[in-house]
This record gives sequence, structure tokens and C-alpha cells, in this order.
Amino acid sequence: MAFHAALAQVVLVDGQLRAKAGPDTCAAYPPALGMQVLCRIGDGRQQDWADRRLGSSGTEQDMPTSSGRPTRWRKLVTVLVAINAIAAAGVVAAASPASAIEGLRFIPASSNSDSSTLKTLRINCPTGARGLGGDMSITGSTQVRIHRIRPFNTGVEFAATEPEEGVPGDWSFTAKAICAPAASLPGLQIITDVVRADVLARGEPVIVNAVARCPGRTGAIGMGAEARGLDTATDTDPTSKIHLTKIDTLGPPGEAGDYGSGTAVGAGFEGFVQVTATAICVSFDQVPSLTWNRDETARNSTGDKQISTTCPQGTTVHGGGFATNWTTVERTGAHLGATQLRVDTDVLATVRESTAGTPNAWSLFAVAICA
Repeated sequence: MAFHAALAQVVLVDGQLRAKAGPDTCAAYPPALGMQVLCRIGDGRQQDWADRRLGSSGTEQDMPTSSGRPTRWRKLVTVLVAINAIAAAGVVAAASPASAIEGLRFIPASSNSDSSTLKTLRINCPTGARGLGGDMSITGSTQVRIHRIRPFNTGVEFAATEPEEGVPGDWSFTAKAICAPAASLPGLQIITDVVRADVLARGEPVIVNAVARCPGRTGAIGMGAEARGLDTATDTDPTSKIHLTKIDTLGPPGEAGDYGSGTAVGAGFEGFVQVTATAICVSFDQVPSLTWNRDETARNSTGDKQISTTCPQGTTVHGGGFATNWTTVERTGAHLGATQLRVDTDVLATVRESTAGTPNAWSLFAVAICA
């Protein structure tokens, strides 16, 4: 697929960033003082519909797209948000080349405990701080799945959803937002990638992978992802049929090319699955200790899996993620869902199979971002 190389101008409309020209609208991102935004628009062959949910601010917005023959894969927009730290946070004190991120904070909160099928939570960071990522743990059910842990400019958003068949009784989740002062994040850039794919009601499960790549000599000090979609036949939210199977960081640790990614698998409805991945990038040169570590379970067809990982000696945990690994059989991923991602002195990930289960082999990675 070819993409337009030109960068579209953007304007601020009702608190959202919009493309000044062209049939598409830039992915919304909460504006802040000093933001410099570049939007690269996709190939323009989207179906004619309006996305009323795209926008990390939590407010509804319409995103009209052009008419035309839909393609199975469509990369909508890649948003590069370069934060002007001096304008956004006042005078910036450059971090010592040998030091980790100073002022790191973990801010806890909990969702309501009830029988609602979808629960969301937004944790705001202290004034002048940026969201790096977070953790979540589901309580009251083993079948509720994590669908969103995604940082935005001033905090972190979370969401969890019941499976299609529902769960008995009440459930809730606890979460922590990982925050750090903007002045402690040298070379800060927030990279977001949005990818969408069609799902056929009677077709095979569809895998959607979004990659938010840190540019140049920067690497991911934080990351997050979310999965959502639309059932175009019923105009309803099919999130219960979508499984977020990865919030991960890859690329050579401590080298250029590091990125955050998110993967989801959707099946059993007609419409699309959309994955948004976000990477919070900082300068390798000014945070030279930045790296990541990962550990993997055995790869087999045993049901639920749990794995933890820690940081190398001399570094501490600054964020975390998970990744499921299976063969090219997409239906395996359609039966996997994360119920816990705990980020503390180590990173602990728990992924469970659906009630139907899968006979195929798979494994689970826990990923720690370290500095």
C-alpha cells in the first residue's frame, strides 16, 4: 500500500487537532501549550463512514473519510507530537547523562465495581508531568479482558470489557498511571500509530498490529495501546469480540529504532478492528541507561499463563508490557486476553484463555522498560 508522502497542515477545532486539507481527519490528541504536530494522512481508500470514537480525550468526534473501494489494511494516520518542553513545562533542566528519569510517580485509582460490560478510567498526572504508561488488574472475574492502557499528554487511560457471553456478578479493576515531569524527559516525543482492518462476519479472525516507532536517537521510556472497533451491520461496539494481545516494545535495546506496539485480534462480526499504539520517546544520548528486558513462559497449549521480569542491575522499572506469541493460526489469538499487567519493582503479566479455549500452543512475554 502506498501512502501520501506530503504532510498535512493541522488546525485546532473544538479542542481537537484536525487536518486542514484532505478528506481525512488527524487522530485527536489533547492539545497542550507548545505542541508541534505533523499528521501523515493514509491512502484515502477508506469506506464512507464516521468514526465517533477516535480521540484519546474521551469526547466524541466525527471523522469523515473518503468514499471508495475499501482495502483490507489501512493505515489511517501517523501522528508525530513533538513537545516543546520549554513552552509546556517552563525551564527545562537537562537530565544527567548517567541518571534515570527523575520524579517518576505511580498514581493509583480504581474503577466502579458493578455488572456493567465496559469500564473506563482516566488518571491525570500532576501538573507539568506526562503519562508514560500504566498497569491494570481485573478483580471479580477471570474472563474480563484489558482493552486499553494508553498514555496521553497529561495522563493515562484504561479500559476493560466483558467477553461476548458476559460474566456473572460484579467486577472492577485497579490501575496505576506512571507519570514523570516533562523536565525529566529529555527530547520528549509522543508517537501514535493507528491501524485499522476489516473483519468479515463469517471470515477468519483478523490480526491488527500498530507500531509507534521512536525517531532518530530516541527510545521508548513508556508505551501503551488500545483496541476498539465498529460492527457496521448493527452500528454497535464489538469490543467484546476483540482481544488486545500485545502492549510491547521492540527494537535493539539502547539503540535507535526502538518502538511501542499494540496488537489485537477480532472475529465474529462484520466491521473493523482498530488498534492505536503509543510510544513515549526520550533521547538515548541523555538517558543512556534506557533499555528493556523480557522473559517468556514455556510455549504449549496449557491454559492460563503468568510470567514476570525484572530490570538489569543498576536500573529500575519505568514501565511494562506483555506480548502473546502463537503460530500463524489467527484463531489462537482470538481466545487470549490479558487480565493483569502489574508494574512495580518488577513487571508481572497474566493472560487467560477464553472459556472455549484453544488447542494450539502459545506463550507469554512480560516486558520491562528499564532506566
